[in-house]
Amino acid sequence: MQRASPPSIVHTGSTPRGHAIHALLVVSLAVNMAQAHQLRSVARDREQPNRLAAGKPMPALQVRTASGAPASLSFSGSSESTIIYYFSPSCRWCAINWPRVIELERATRGQHRFVAVSTAAAAELSTISHRVPFDVYGGLDDRARVASGLGGTPHTVVSRDGRVLTSWMGAFRGRVEADVEAYFRMSFSERAAPGITP
Repeated sequence: MQRASPPSIVHTGSTPRGHAIHALLVVSLAVNMAQAHQLRSVARDREQPNRLAAGKPMPALQVRTASGAPASLSFSGSSESTIIYYFSPSCRWCAINWPRVIELERATRGQHRFVAVSTAAAAELSTISHRVPFDVYGGLDDRARVASGLGGTPHTVVSRDGRVLTSWMGAFRGRVEADVEAYFRMSFSERAAPGITP
């Protein structure tokens, strides 16, 4: 009776083909790790929107009142901090955010000055200005907007003595909402009061 020969064992690591397979596995692992890191970075950026760096200068903004009169918004020379809410009348998230913005102004009244600013023409803001309890300004020059660091809409910035204290990009939802509540030591209501959306 002839015995079956034992199965042969191939040591791929000692052959050129084995080295190539090993190299491909290493490259594949490196690519997968890089992609996973990139995806985590994107998720973090979405969860924690970009902020203006604390300490960045906040220059005076040349704007117009809702009635069209020129105005200069200065953020220096006062111990009182200012909450600047940058928005666009055509921004869907800005429209969704208005009830929360109004709540924030009410909760911080007497402690912070609150102003809303837009690049839109003053005429576009007249309806909004009559329905919110704070000053609304338009006509912000795009060059001045970029120089001040205001980004997409909505963008909320807290400034004092001509410097940025902190800021949030996006509507007051999720992580942004929690950060705003913690910073100002207030809580948004579960449901916005009816009739306060511009």
